Amino acid sequence: MALWFVPVIVAVLYGAALFWVAHAGDRPMLARYADRHGRAIFGLGLAVYCTSWTFYGAVGTAASSGWQYLPIYLGPILMFTLFGRFVGRVLQAGKAQHSTSIADFLSARYGKSAWVAALVTIIALFGALPYMALQLKSVSQTLTALAPSLSGLLRGEEVALVVALAMAAFAVLFGTGRLDLTQHNRGVALAIALEAVVKFVALGAVAAFAVLLLFSDAPGLE
Repeated sequence: MALWFVPVIVAVLYGAALFWVAHAGDRPMLARYADRHGRAIFGLGLAVYCTSWTFYGAVGTAASSGWQYLPIYLGPILMFTLFGRFVGRVLQAGKAQHSTSIADFLSARYGKSAWVAALVTIIALFGALPYMALQLKSVSQTLTALAPSLSGLLRGEEVALVVALAMAAFAVLFGTGRLDLTQHNRGVALAIALEAVVKFVALGAVAAFAVLLLFSDAPGLE
């Protein structure tokens, strides 16, 4: 019997859990937890950088080119370790100007120029599209790999479209739906932290499985 619906149900439940955490993040109990463990939650939130690019980009580069994958991570590591004060000053300036995007921030530095904002928006859009496409591709390929029978009902492009619509709904409900985007959104921060924990567990399990396969194939270790 085909069990294609099991990964789909798991994905829906996982998405529902993230929605619930994002929605309940401003409630008193979770808000106190978020304030108490703010540093840990912020640190886990940085793991959003390790998404599909880690699997398709860094891992693929490491497998094919060895240590050439390191620059992918050296940039963020150096920025937050050596230039932490610069990052803090940028954040303070953004809050003081009520900037809600990189386009708002840069345009404010040039007298709220609409041309600068439009140019930065276009550059950011074309720069982010490949990463968003890679993210959607990874989700659709993962669902297809876990549930091969699903391909008989939906094509890869249709699965990616459903995922894109779900992401858009999340952004509208917990992002653009807020009147002041410069306010702290504890719910979204908690949801990203929860997702980071899931990623660490999943990547750790894959790494352990790879190590077991490596040692089981090594001569003299069978």
